[in-house]
Amino acid sequence: MSESPPAAAVRPFGGMMTERRDRRHSGGPRVGLALAMLCLAVAVGPRPASAQSSAPVALDKTQVMTCLCQDRSMATLRQEIDVLANMRVARERELEPVDREVVYEQEVFDPNNPVEQESLRRLLERQQQLRNLREDVRATELDAVTKLKAIVNSYNNNCAGQRMLKILVAEIEDELETNPDACEAVQ
Repeated sequence: MSESPPAAAVRPFGGMMTERRDRRHSGGPRVGLALAMLCLAVAVGPRPASAQSSAPVALDKTQVMTCLCQDRSMATLRQEIDVLANMRVARERELEPVDREVVYEQEVFDPNNPVEQESLRRLLERQQQLRNLREDVRATELDAVTKLKAIVNSYNNNCAGQRMLKILVAEIEDELETNPDACEAVQ
């Protein structure tokens, strides 16, 4: 006859377990949990130094110069856009009374009167001049906005969030103060 196992066995992690349970669970839920935690620790645990991402490298002098020059260009373009927008608004304000006067003169216009014909012709020329000036300013303003967008995109891609050494930034800012044309060589 074979010997029957004891009615209760000791669990590997403590506590008592019956023979039947011991056969079915091969270690019980605690072993499964421990195994899952071990797998998780291996998956997200510390990596060797070569596999870890290192701190971002600071930009070199040329890159910092480019970033500072782009920053200056953005400031200059924003000022230029503000001036152009004010000029465009001024042209529109100049044009409004001329437009009203043209409408009025066309309503009361006597085609048989040569003085009125000449007056209306001059008024229409003035209206067209103001419209041309407004459109020239608008086109220049749109060009400046397009340039600004391109510089902002470049700055965001290459400079924003990047490490720049303060001492290098100060050195380049001093250089730009003494030689404002230095940015032209970089851009």
